[in-house]
Amino acid sequence: MQTVSTTDGNIQAKSVVIATNTPFNDRVVMHTKQAAYRTYVIGVRVPKDSVPRILLWDTGDPYYYIPAGKGAIAREGIRMLAVYRDEHGDLHALSAQCTHLGCVVHWNSAEQSWDCPCHGSRFDISGEVMHGPAVTALEATALTSEEPSRPTTRHPDPPHQNSAH
Repeated sequence: MQTVSTTDGNIQAKSVVIATNTPFNDRVVMHTKQAAYRTYVIGVRVPKDSVPRILLWDTGDPYYYIPAGKGAIAREGIRMLAVYRDEHGDLHALSAQCTHLGCVVHWNSAEQSWDCPCHGSRFDISGEVMHGPAVTALEATALTSEEPSRPTTRHPDPPHQNSAH
């Protein structure tokens, strides 16, 4: 039996899964490539031999999760991007840095705009200023991919999980 100590007491289990977004072996370099995603683990009882012994993980690039007609802030390396997916599935990327004083804009789904929370500047989906104090558009940028075989300009068919034996 394994014992896991929590603030509310100890839990004993035959097996323990440690799930983290931060690798144990590198406390500096990996943080420059991480995005603030939440991860969940669910433990359930299943009948013995009812599922194969496999390891599953989601390998979709972060743009996979932006539905058509929506925008989101995404990280590509150390760059913060304001990414919008149009009705045809094409991605449009802008710098997420407001041109007024550099705050990070956020997606306003009600108004279909990029809004700066610091001083109220608003930008349309192509980055043009709709409302100041900013006077310069958000900079358009090209999306890059560390894995060129991954689609980065079209919404891929949803392979929600990949498996490795």
